[in-house]
Amino acid sequence: MRLSVFAALSPLLVGGCAATAPLPDLSAGPGPQDPGAAIHALYPPSVTEGYTARGPVEPGSWRQLNDRQAPGRGGGS
Repeated sequence: MRLSVFAALSPLLVGGCAATAPLPDLSAGPGPQDPGAAIHALYPPSVTEGYTARGPVEPGSWRQLNDRQAPGRGGGS
C-alpha cells in the first residue's frame, strides 16, 4: 500500500521541484488604442472571387484556334 502511494505521489514531488520556463508575454504588440495598429480581416476572402461567368458559344474552327495558339505563328506571338 505504501509503495503504491509513494509511486503515485513521486511525479508530483519531482514535478514541483523542477524549474519551469518563464511564460511568454501575451500582451506583446500594439494595443487597441494604438491608431497605427494593423487591422486584420475578420472573414476570409470570398470563394467566388475571381470567377468569370462564361456563356455558351458556337463551336469555332479548331484549325484556326490551333494556328493562333501555336508558338511563333498566328496572332500574338
